[in-house]
Amino acid sequence: MLNVRLEGCGWSKELGRLPGLRIEGNVLTSSQHGEIARYGQGYWFAEGNAFISVVIEQGCFVRFEGGEEGEHSEPFGPYRLVRSSGGSIWVADSRERLLAKWEESDARWHCLLATVRPWPVAAFSASTFDP
Repeated sequence: MLNVRLEGCGWSKELGRLPGLRIEGNVLTSSQHGEIARYGQGYWFAEGNAFISVVIEQGCFVRFEGGEEGEHSEPFGPYRLVRSSGGSIWVADSRERLLAKWEESDARWHCLLATVRPWPVAAFSASTFDP
């Protein structure tokens, strides 16, 4: 399970332990709770509050999905920390680095580590995305 929280300026909202999350477009969802937050104007909005980032801890894998016939990238990770803020996904194991950047112009995630093609969905899981 992933430990998930939304972080503001000096405060946070714990979302608890979730098996996985998805960012599709500007919407953060989980299979358990449906829509959790929406991204816009540099913030994640949830329950009437604005948050700077979504933080995921506890051995998180990341992969990018979309297109026809269930296409997806290889999984990246596991990372001890994943953070989405400012239209970017940052990952940390021994050091923090930029994994992907959201491009409004084509509404896709552009992964900076390995995959060349852009993807419409970023998925986060405590497992390796086994079928």
